[in-house]
Amino acid sequence: MQLIQKSSFFVVFNLLLIGCISAQQNLAKLVNPFVRTGGHVHTFPGAVVPFGMVQLGPDTHVDGYRRSKAWVPNQQVYFRMEFSKPFKQHAIVSNDSMQTQGGFVFDVNKEEQLLVKVSISSVDVDGARKNMEAELQHWNFDKVNADAEALWNKELNTIQVKGGTPKQQTIFYTALYHCFIHPSIASDVDGRYLGRDFMIHQADGFNYYTVFSLWDTFRALHPLFNLLQRERNLDFIKTFLAQYQHSGRLPMWELSSNETNCMIGYHSVSVIADAYAKGIREFDVDLAIKACLDATKYNNWAIPIFHQKGFLEAEDEHESVSKTLEYAYNDWCLTQFIRDSKRSVPEYASLLQSSSKTFKDSLQLTVINLTPKHPMVLKKYDIQSGKEDSSVTKRNSVSIVISKSTNLTVSLFQKPYTTVSSSFYKKPNVWSATVKHQPNKQYAAGGSEALIDGIYGYQNWRKGNWQGYQSVDVEVIIDLKESKNIKLLKSSYLQDSRSWILFPKEVAFYVSSDGVQYTLVGKQYHSISPLLDSVMVQKFGIQPNDSVNAQYVKVVATNFGQLPVGHQGFGGDAFIFVDEVEIE
Repeated sequence: MQLIQKSSFFVVFNLLLIGCISAQQNLAKLVNPFVRTGGHVHTFPGAVVPFGMVQLGPDTHVDGYRRSKAWVPNQQVYFRMEFSKPFKQHAIVSNDSMQTQGGFVFDVNKEEQLLVKVSISSVDVDGARKNMEAELQHWNFDKVNADAEALWNKELNTIQVKGGTPKQQTIFYTALYHCFIHPSIASDVDGRYLGRDFMIHQADGFNYYTVFSLWDTFRALHPLFNLLQRERNLDFIKTFLAQYQHSGRLPMWELSSNETNCMIGYHSVSVIADAYAKGIREFDVDLAIKACLDATKYNNWAIPIFHQKGFLEAEDEHESVSKTLEYAYNDWCLTQFIRDSKRSVPEYASLLQSSSKTFKDSLQLTVINLTPKHPMVLKKYDIQSGKEDSSVTKRNSVSIVISKSTNLTVSLFQKPYTTVSSSFYKKPNVWSATVKHQPNKQYAAGGSEALIDGIYGYQNWRKGNWQGYQSVDVEVIIDLKESKNIKLLKSSYLQDSRSWILFPKEVAFYVSSDGVQYTLVGKQYHSISPLLDSVMVQKFGIQPNDSVNAQYVKVVATNFGQLPVGHQGFGGDAFIFVDEVEIE
């Protein structure tokens, strides 16, 4: 039997009740903690208290630490473990997967209870010991359970609802329970914590937290905290600023002093701005503004391109539309924050423009000047030669027709000076393409014609130029519209093992004169490991030994199948990513 510890940190919480509510109710009984938790073996309220850290697995004591690498590269946890009676034997074992486990042997009688207390620290073993001495000196299991339930009832009573069915009330309070699990306090009872620079720091007048999944929480959870957890939300912002001082960055998706760089946007900015707008202002505002401004200058994820152009095109960055939306929202929040704080507001430029397109014969374009008081200069460049074809200056809209692959640039004579460009590609052939299986809807790349449009996929496959197929082979038939002498057959593939995208096992090329009977021209294999971390693009091709004439070409790329042993997704189905089919 385990002693379900309150948490190494629960006693330092400042709990909040707001408004005028009736006497505290036992709302914990309405919570269903097992939603999406799998087969955990403990009883609610279990090992965690509101915004606590410890959620127990596992003896008279053991001190130690664990340093692990998975989602984050350096996760450090120190612990103290005490048992209600001495253990007789112990062992530490490691398996082939570099997993380490501890085992303990006790002499116990039938029906005898064995109690376990665990405290943790991100700082050192001494921190874990102090946490236990301050927070859990006794061995009364029922008291721990009752105290945890009392803490939950205090938090859940911040909102009291009436009416509805018991099921609806359970849904409501279970959702509220989930809201109060993270972020988790990370500082010890003496205020020490492990910073983003992996140095030990002292929290002065606030509690330091971890687990900031900000892309998930900036829209609704933090605004809810502004209503129900104002003191904690203030501590969250002070934690943001401490992390900025440690590392030069506000958190994006922080976990255990590591930055995972997960998801998009710089939503620490919106959390800070929203809290300030709602009266939470007891933090270093000047430092916060500097940290937020620096967030707009990160040299990754096409943030500089966004601030240069005012938007992102598909050629600039993958997830260009989502990033344009979220960067623009973050910047708007920053300007509101600076305005409300009576500081100077920097200017932000914005301009909308078409993304790249393909066409067959000719394409008519209309370029609209959104600020007609400022003239714009439109220039056309031949993509093949790189030479300028023409230039025109207009204050209003201008229509042009292009009949070859062209890059257009538009410059506005206003400060800040802005130049944007778009590329339009004339399809290099009159062929058509048909695929046997449809690609995954997320990776359709505009349809089967994208396989023969002359535009090659970027190594950054998230920009959308690749077709992705999962659990099936790629089989595409190209109709050349007339019989041609074929000298070379090629197709391009991408591998990004961490994203489950693997090179095909083999690529086979076939030809046909009637589109019914096909003859194998040849196959190409490879010996590239499916476990390599790097992103790679490779062309698979065949040069026929004899003269081959055909109207139809069929390309069959064999899917790798299930991900191999040693892969983080072992047993899952691999993707094939294919782009351009080339025929000479």
